[in-house]
Amino acid sequence: MKAGVPNWDVVEVEAEELALGCADGIYKRSTGKNSAARTHTSRQQSAIAASATSSGRPADCDELKDAPKTWADFWDTKKFPGKRGLRKGFEYALEFALMADGVPVDKVCEVLSVEGGVDRAFKKLDELKADIIWWDAGAQPLQLLSSGQVVMTSAYDGRISGINRTEGKKFGFVFPGSVYAIDSWVIP
Repeated sequence: MKAGVPNWDVVEVEAEELALGCADGIYKRSTGKNSAARTHTSRQQSAIAASATSSGRPADCDELKDAPKTWADFWDTKKFPGKRGLRKGFEYALEFALMADGVPVDKVCEVLSVEGGVDRAFKKLDELKADIIWWDAGAQPLQLLSSGQVVMTSAYDGRISGINRTEGKKFGFVFPGSVYAIDSWVIP
């Protein structure tokens, strides 16, 4: 966008892109008076909240009679055999790994911000490396579960409730330990 005229008038971005774009000054600052519609962080006044999602652990309840309840269960391939799906990239995978490693939810960001925190998360991810199928689009976790390629995956809560409703699937979704995110509209 810095190299020329943007192709879009408005763009929906995830929190990471919002933070980077605000830091680089590539989004116009909001001049609207509807402060309730803005994101909850005052430093990011360039955005208006568009949608909220929760990324958690759905599992195929037909395949797993005793559904996993924690990220430690997600990592336990002996108790819950089968492949796992995770979003390709650092978004949420590091947080999930630390929770699987016993870090309390309210301490995850703190652990990631200190020396050795990211290494700890990658070390935990290495334990699951042979059993991970990486996905990069929101529909893929549903396809992976439906086809039986994975028995559990990270996924967006709305996608799971949608496929359960429209296709009669029985994919459970565990909210405790989910990562909540807000996507936002910005003007380049």
